[in-house]
Amino acid sequence: MRRALLAVLAVALLAAGCSKPTGQHWRRSSGTETVVYLVIPLTTPADVKYAMDRTARDWSAAKHLRVTYINRCPVESVPGANCAPVSVPTSMPAGNGNAGRSWDSSLHILTGWTQVGTSGQPPIVASVLNAGCHEVGHVLGLTHGDGPGPCESGHPTAWDLALIDQAYAHVDATGPPGV
Repeated sequence: MRRALLAVLAVALLAAGCSKPTGQHWRRSSGTETVVYLVIPLTTPADVKYAMDRTARDWSAAKHLRVTYINRCPVESVPGANCAPVSVPTSMPAGNGNAGRSWDSSLHILTGWTQVGTSGQPPIVASVLNAGCHEVGHVLGLTHGDGPGPCESGHPTAWDLALIDQAYAHVDATGPPGV
């Protein structure tokens, strides 16, 4: 009994400083997963593309979510595609970032965007992994808890992925916008 109580206390303490859900999520209407496209310009440096591809693959470890990076939103071939533009301002210091999202009254995310800084000294990949993973976590619907928020060391934590699994586990009955 004492051991079980200590285990519960340890999990509660670990979760206290982590990210937390907002209830917001990108919409899906069928299938087993929600697909979110990170739209990265063709002119983005190769090391940044590598880091954002790795970030997308890391977040795709969630059961009901697939994150991929692409050069252009496929809204013509995928009506209601969930696209989040990624910009790489050279004036923003490496390791810094911003993100935003808008949502409707059903808490469906309608738009999302992220910025990841690259100016300063290398290693750019490590900086982009950290900031990119964190900011994409916000785009997917997570926010800060009492601590740093989504991701540790450039990768989503098990806690982050569990929150995403919970947020994306259901199928939306209303379908994608415009369909």
